[in-house]
Amino acid sequence: MKKTVAAMNSRKKNQTWKLMKRNWCLYLFLVPAVVFIGIFCYAPMYGVLMAFQDYSPGKGIMGSNWVGLKWFQTFFHLPRFWQIVKNTLVVSLYSLVVGFPIPIVLALMINSVKN
Repeated sequence: MKKTVAAMNSRKKNQTWKLMKRNWCLYLFLVPAVVFIGIFCYAPMYGVLMAFQDYSPGKGIMGSNWVGLKWFQTFFHLPRFWQIVKNTLVVSLYSLVVGFPIPIVLALMINSVKN
């Protein structure tokens, strides 16, 4: 007889839960990584809301007035917009040029020391 799809899915779920219960200590190793990602990658995203608000420290993030894209439109219509973008790109490029090879050169210098 043919088994139904629901019965097969139920059987696979039961097997998965049995494997998870059997290897619970391995899943315990994932907890610090998940907490780290949650704290340092997703929690700061809460502050991104300030870009779309007329933020007031007294009211906080959830109490401030919502203004949508007002601040982005203001920025894009600034007379010095292109100069600001150019300066940002130049500083980023300089930091890459200076910040990338220097640690490699330092590592090579330390590696070449005999004692």
